[in-house]
Amino acid sequence: MRLNRSAVAAVLSLALALGACGKSGPPASEFPAEGEPAKVKLLEAGAADKTALRWKPVKGATGGVALDLGTSFQINAAGQSMPMTMNMKMDMLATVLDVGADGSAQMESEIVSADLDMPGMGAGTDAMAMANDMLRGLSIRMNVDARGRVSGVEVTGGGAFAEQLADQMGQSLESSSIPFPEEPVGIGAKWQALSTVETNGMKVRMVAGYELVSLNGTKGEVAMTIEQYADPQKMSMAGASVELEKLKSSGGGKMQFDLATPMVVTGEMTLKMDASLEAMGQSADMRADVRMTFKPKDGLKSTHTAEPAGDDAGGGDAVAPGGGEVEAPGGVVGGEAPSDEVPAKAPAEDVPTEEPTVTP
Repeated sequence: MRLNRSAVAAVLSLALALGACGKSGPPASEFPAEGEPAKVKLLEAGAADKTALRWKPVKGATGGVALDLGTSFQINAAGQSMPMTMNMKMDMLATVLDVGADGSAQMESEIVSADLDMPGMGAGTDAMAMANDMLRGLSIRMNVDARGRVSGVEVTGGGAFAEQLADQMGQSLESSSIPFPEEPVGIGAKWQALSTVETNGMKVRMVAGYELVSLNGTKGEVAMTIEQYADPQKMSMAGASVELEKLKSSGGGKMQFDLATPMVVTGEMTLKMDASLEAMGQSADMRADVRMTFKPKDGLKSTHTAEPAGDDAGGGDAVAPGGGEVEAPGGVVGGEAPSDEVPAKAPAEDVPTEEPTVTP
């Protein structure tokens, strides 16, 4: 018996939904509700010379990021072993749409170019070109507070297939944003962030661990571990009924940040996953290895009609005022902030929901 196309599509959709998932973890009651900012807990304060890590985004600031996501699958079903690979490269242009008086910001990341390749899947050049065209122009909006905590992730535009992929990109962007603790920290500080996301119909609880490896002015580096936990559940993916039975995984990486930008400058993550599921009445075991890298990229232009950012949009050089708190006006990954600082704005209202929160 062969695993039919719908079942394969469902398995791939599940793989897109999962960065790395497990079946246990902290009690569900400790996690925030879906769409709420991560709960951050300081575990170790680090060295004596401590700083409260904060940034202050500037309305209208823009910048580009290149995202490279590679996934290799091994699916065993119906007596068959099916190796598959998926490579996705995207250039994304991020814009700070609005800034609140408390330093929170509403941001939008637009996919300006996409290159999706699935060798061995029987998808022709025309099909891949169509998929890439569907991805271009998709937008992912999110709210980011002064500590880097993400909430209200939403995807707009494109068809169902494109939105599934962009949904994963939204989760990846959410995973790549470092949520800082409330307390001042020094080198060697460790903290934990708990969050809840729903991706392609699957509810996932994520535990991210961070250690501050270095900090020099506004620039620093963290080592990161990721675990995600999903209870056994039924979902509808790619038009197929999927029942998730069990999962086992691990992942981690490192990120370099600049407090002058409200997103990660450079980063890399690797994730491993083993899952058992049932799709279209057929059982399948899947193993996936995921590699994700992101870095700044200059010169990107929006595919949308540009909206004026406002005559008062601007920014300046990062500053570290006294009192131990670093506040760095700035833009987005890879971009230079405009030169004039603006008065704080009222917080932006949430955008109507679609979803989404990535890490790949």
